[in-house]
Amino acid sequence: MALEAGRVPRFERARSTARSASPSAERPDRTRTLLLDFALLLLGLTVVVGIGSLSSQMAVSFHPHAQLPGVDLNPLLLPYYAARSSLRMFIALGISLTIAVAMGSLTARSPVAERLVLPLVDVLQSVPVLGFLAVIVPFFIGLFPGSLLGLESAALFAIVTGQVWNLIFCYHQSLRTIPAELREASRVYGFTGWQQMVRLELPASAIPMVWNAMMSFAGGWFFATQSEAISVNNSNYILPGIGSYVAAAIAQQRLDCVLWALLMMLLLIVVTDQLFWRPIVTWSEQFRLDTNSAAAPSHSWFLETLQQSELLRQLGQWLASYLLPLGASLNRWTRSRGRDGPAPLQKQEPRWVDNLVVLGGAVATVLACHHSLEQVGLGETLKAFGQGLLTFGRVLAVVGGSTLIFLPLAVLIGLRPRWAALLQPV
Repeated sequence: MALEAGRVPRFERARSTARSASPSAERPDRTRTLLLDFALLLLGLTVVVGIGSLSSQMAVSFHPHAQLPGVDLNPLLLPYYAARSSLRMFIALGISLTIAVAMGSLTARSPVAERLVLPLVDVLQSVPVLGFLAVIVPFFIGLFPGSLLGLESAALFAIVTGQVWNLIFCYHQSLRTIPAELREASRVYGFTGWQQMVRLELPASAIPMVWNAMMSFAGGWFFATQSEAISVNNSNYILPGIGSYVAAAIAQQRLDCVLWALLMMLLLIVVTDQLFWRPIVTWSEQFRLDTNSAAAPSHSWFLETLQQSELLRQLGQWLASYLLPLGASLNRWTRSRGRDGPAPLQKQEPRWVDNLVVLGGAVATVLACHHSLEQVGLGETLKAFGQGLLTFGRVLAVVGGSTLIFLPLAVLIGLRPRWAALLQPV
């Protein structure tokens, strides 16, 4: 059938319209992508330069007998103090995660390590490390003579001790609860030890580790603020940070400065949640094993922005190709374990380890009692024991009260996604 004069087929009109509209439609998207890449590049350079500048100030010259500069209570300097405290927190978090992965892997694979290390970790997490700063600080100052890195290391040590124990237990439990089907599949496919770690264990533990890291990070703020103003042997050591700022404001009875510091802390918590924790929580959802979960998926505007960046996509591809030889080397290095499959988690616990732990604990108890009776006497020993029971009672009361109050509150918030989205930063 002949076409009428002046008539253009419908599909031809659509094609010509698409061709004419395509450049104008792509131009705004291209411009938006370029602006987004430029903004992210500027943000990344600012963060890198800031970290480099703050890190260099952590290793300046320092002498124990020299007088350190005091804290300036000018509120305009609060962003600088907040940045110094935040850098310590993130460095300590990285150290804690590294230790947790190493110790959690060891205890999950070795029943001997599990029976020895986990009780030790349980005891260490109850030790009031801040009370031992008088011993820790001189040790680190002697380890880095003439450098402020000694005091910074002591502060990092205090923060790590407030974060790492919970992460060790979390990673250990995550490895022990990986479904047997996934373990068997990794052996069938001949995963090396490195592949077992990066393709099974780390993804399977991603969600609980992210949430526990968030909780550990929040709890670490107490240790960070306390370790920035230290008194040892009649000497006051002050590290620039939010904690030392608040301590100086309280000492000078500057309530206005304390309020400014609290406002900065709230702002810092919100910024950290939106730019760091919320994107990581959303990203970790892809590793959820229970695909039938009724929980509402989390969203992060910042993660969605990062995923739209062409610059970050190309940077990720370059980084993956750069790290590919390293991954191949690690695969070859761990292939001896991968031939028959990675070492399975051993379930049978050797009884001799339990006997050794009981015997060692009994010997240590006898020696401690003998030393206490010889040095301080029976009366002081019983007094210390009674005070320990009082402390235990206070801790038990606080834990019980907190559970009764906050567990129902957590359930109430968790069942309401809108409440959870609003109250999670708090």
